[in-house]
Amino acid sequence: MAQQLYLMRNSIGLHKVGISNHPEQRRRTLSKTSGLPIILIRTWYAPNALVLEGMVHTHFKDRRKEGEWFEFTEADLVEVHTYVSSIGGTDEAPEHREVVRVVSSVELPTDEPPYVKLYIDATPQLIDLEGSHTTLLLELVHKMDSDNFVYLPTSARAKIAAKLGIKDQTFRNNLSKLVRQNVIRRVGHSEFEVNPEVFSRGDWAATYERQRAFRPAVCGVSVDP
Repeated sequence: MAQQLYLMRNSIGLHKVGISNHPEQRRRTLSKTSGLPIILIRTWYAPNALVLEGMVHTHFKDRRKEGEWFEFTEADLVEVHTYVSSIGGTDEAPEHREVVRVVSSVELPTDEPPYVKLYIDATPQLIDLEGSHTTLLLELVHKMDSDNFVYLPTSARAKIAAKLGIKDQTFRNNLSKLVRQNVIRRVGHSEFEVNPEVFSRGDWAATYERQRAFRPAVCGVSVDP
C-alpha cells in the first residue's frame, strides 16, 4: 500500500501532519498510547508522500508545537488543504495490481504473522549494548508500530520498567544509551522512532523512504527521555 500524507486532530486541539501506509491504524495507535481521542481528518496520496510531508512541515513551521504536532486555526486548516493540493496531494489512490502467490497449486495464506526485520549491516551499532540495553530495545521493537514509532507515556514506561525489574531512572539511562547509539531517536514528547536502518516493519519501499528521512534527522536531537 502506498504511503499517504495524513492530517489528524486530538481532543486538546493539536493537529498532526505525518505519513503512513496505514493512517487509520496509525490513528488508533496514537489514540491508545496518548490516552487522547484522535480523529483522522483526511489523507492525501502523492508519488512521494515523504517529500510532501517535509514541504508541509516547512511551510507551517511557525505553527509547530512539537515534532509533527501543530496548532492550527480553522483558517490554517483551509490553507493546509489548499497548499497540499497545490504541491501534488490528491484524493485518488494509485492503482495496485494484486498478486496471488501459488506454490504447487496451493494458495498461500494472505495474512503473514507479525515480524520485524533486522538489517545485518547495522548490527555493529548493537555490539556495544549491554544486556539491560538489549532487553529494553527488544521491548521497544515489540511495541513499535508499522511506521517504526514507539510511544512511551509515563504509564507505558512504568509497565516496561516493572516487567524488566528496573527502576525508572535505570529505564531513562538505558533509553538515553539507545539514543546515543543511534538505535532510536526522540521525535516528540514521549515519542521515539526506532532506526529503520537497524529494525523495520513493512515493505522495502516504505522502509527505504523511512531510512532516507531518518539519516539527516538524527543530528541535534535531544536524548533526554
